Amino acid sequence: MKINNSRTKAFTIVELAVIITVIGILAAVSIVGYGSWRQSLAEKEVQSDLQQVASVMESGKNFKNGYPIYSLDGKPDNYNGSPNVGVKYKSGDLSTYCIEGASSLYEGVVYHISSTNSKPTEGACASSGGGGGGGSTPTVIAWQEVGLGGFGNGCGLSTSGKAYCWGTTTQDSGVLGDGLNTTSPRPVAVKSDGVMTGKTLRQITVNSRHVCVTSTDNNAYCWGRNSAGQLGDGSTTNSNVPVQVAKTGSLSGKGIKSIHVAIDFTCAVATDGSGHCWGNNSYGQFGNGTTSSSTTPVAVNMNGALAGKTISSLSAESYTVCVKASDSNGYCWGKAQDGVVGDGGGSAYNRGPQTTPVAIYRSGALAGKTLVSLDIAESSACAIASDQKAYCWGNNASYGQLGIGVTPASNGTSIAKDVPTAVVTSGALSGKSLKLIAGDSPGFFCTVATDNTAACWGYSSHGVLGMGSDIYESKSSPIAVSITGNLAGKTIRSLNSGYYGTCVITTDDKAYCWGDGRSYQFGNNKQLELFAPEEALNG
Repeated sequence: MKINNSRTKAFTIVELAVIITVIGILAAVSIVGYGSWRQSLAEKEVQSDLQQVASVMESGKNFKNGYPIYSLDGKPDNYNGSPNVGVKYKSGDLSTYCIEGASSLYEGVVYHISSTNSKPTEGACASSGGGGGGGSTPTVIAWQEVGLGGFGNGCGLSTSGKAYCWGTTTQDSGVLGDGLNTTSPRPVAVKSDGVMTGKTLRQITVNSRHVCVTSTDNNAYCWGRNSAGQLGDGSTTNSNVPVQVAKTGSLSGKGIKSIHVAIDFTCAVATDGSGHCWGNNSYGQFGNGTTSSSTTPVAVNMNGALAGKTISSLSAESYTVCVKASDSNGYCWGKAQDGVVGDGGGSAYNRGPQTTPVAIYRSGALAGKTLVSLDIAESSACAIASDQKAYCWGNNASYGQLGIGVTPASNGTSIAKDVPTAVVTSGALSGKSLKLIAGDSPGFFCTVATDNTAACWGYSSHGVLGMGSDIYESKSSPIAVSITGNLAGKTIRSLNSGYYGTCVITTDDKAYCWGDGRSYQFGNNKQLELFAPEEALNG
């Protein structure tokens, strides 16, 4: 028997080292390949989710074609992406946005998508600031006064005398006064340098195109669109920061007590009680007997109906001006269609301009009464008289905005009144004594009673009447505003209406608003209709 004594040859140390090195290389190649595969998968997942986000942003545009705005690092509504992708809103306004997406499976995979580039791009957003005002921590402001503009903007004064604005800026007008022509869903500070250095403000008035304020040293400052010279600085150049109203012409040597803006003109009351206007005068809204426009202040005719009187307060809207004079009676001038000047001189739609002040009719419903306050809304006007009741005149359109319980004829004929007519005192106003009244386009008024309840009438959709639900049936008689939640039990000290909305301020310096806020009109970082009063401007 033959025995085989041969042995298997062992690997040398060198050979083992080579084998181990080869195995390591193969393992590293496998790991790198797997890592690349994971990275590629993560990148595709992030890119896919960002493309979904872009679709969400496009479909979420509001009725004015503006993008939705979200809080900094917030996730867009209606986005239902992969759980492995973190999507964060980084910046934007109604016309722009930038949103980032990052993978939780593979560190460092970050892409962004924007309104200017619909294709996901590697890296973070170039600027990840405050979301166009939407992402910054809201500043709590104690409000002295708030005004709403025409197409989704508003401004207010703090109790410390500083100005803030918010919402949509129209036609690149710079109506927010912060030096920019962009939208802000929350209040932003109006520029306080330049002509505003060291100024304490006491009154603000707001339109969709321009805004004006008065200061405690009896000067006035305006900003925004200036196509007709409505800023009063002698030019027709728009300004996105405040400019001083020129104290030339009729205002030479006078102080400015109060100011009010309208579509493309402005009027002020001087400290001596005289009236002054500038900007567009196509309907005689300067009250000086002409229809000639001016980029600097022109005096209202203080003879005639206003002889021997001074102006206590002034309201301007569309192309009409009304004032309460020192005799506690009312006087109006400007566009007079539908009898909005209230003098009994006719309610025809084609009535010509009233270029000098006329007295509001004092017989009939106002016999023996004086006026406490008044406001104009488009081609209608309402006042609270000394009996603490409301009286309205002018166009009743298709909305019943005079509150007299009469709706227009079925054939669409407007039931206009050229003299003050009593607002219905039954229902929501039964037994009420009124202290505040305000109205605006497209045709509604709201009032606050001494018991701090509120009622509105006229145009009703988009929450304009604040009744707690949305209806599309205008109200020709007052209907109660839903005073609930945080507003219940509070004392209301001011009331202001703008285009499709109303705000009140309570004695604790908080603002509550209702109506159409889809363009950030209420400064609460939301594009929502409010069907009942909600706290706003600090949201």
